[in-house]
Amino acid sequence: MRIYKNFGILSKSSIVIIGGTGKIGRMLVKLLQDSGGKIFICSRNLRKAEKIAKTLGVKAGDLNLIKTANIVIISVPIENTIEVAVQAAEKMEEGLLIDVSSVKIGVADKILAAIPSKIEYLSLHPLFGSGIRNFKGKNMVFIKLREGKLTNAMIEYLKWKKLNLIEASLEDHDKKMAAIQVMHHYAYICLAVGLEEFASINELINFSTTSFKTTLRQLKKISKNINVVLDIQKRNIYAFKARKKFLNIANSLQNMDSEEIKKVTEHLLKFSKLDLK
Repeated sequence: MRIYKNFGILSKSSIVIIGGTGKIGRMLVKLLQDSGGKIFICSRNLRKAEKIAKTLGVKAGDLNLIKTANIVIISVPIENTIEVAVQAAEKMEEGLLIDVSSVKIGVADKILAAIPSKIEYLSLHPLFGSGIRNFKGKNMVFIKLREGKLTNAMIEYLKWKKLNLIEASLEDHDKKMAAIQVMHHYAYICLAVGLEEFASINELINFSTTSFKTTLRQLKKISKNINVVLDIQKRNIYAFKARKKFLNIANSLQNMDSEEIKKVTEHLLKFSKLDLK
């Protein structure tokens, strides 16, 4: 049996995770297991949900669980988040609705406008992968869209889990993600397409440096998550601007003359001073 701190209202809550059989859903189960709340996972495939729930030490059920839930977390693909969230909120008597979408504008604002005013609404974005074992020091963005007792209890719990919580607005989140996700991933996408202009991937592997192998591992990781990566490229409203800026910078550095080298050196030196943990 887990030993947990008493988080009052959260410890007495029924927590339903829709999409709980996915990688992020399973990570959320692990994150919330010390809260004392009763956790349930819902999926279109009840048999699969029951099997995974058993391995995680929680319960599974169908969407009727929402009617008695205090907290409902939406962990589905971005394209389905609005529909699933609104349908869930309509079934809730009261309580807290949470989304974990990687894109906020065009998703969270639409959900907020559509759900009943009696429902609290918190938008989260875990800035880490599903395979982590320790949440201490990991970054998570939170946006309080309709605050209440459950919202504040959840935030206090996440602080207790030693997450590095970053409060943001919808706009600020998506602007930052335009650099961190859109531009970052776009650079890898361009590299993936461009590499085969020189030789096949198998041929390039034979000439790999240690650094290049690290890059190939990152490309492999992105390829396994390509639908999410491309969805963010399409849905973040600042994505086109980020890609355009990236291409303009790349074009401005084509010649690598003395002025361009000076510019590159100045920028790279800033990264040499970073304290990355």
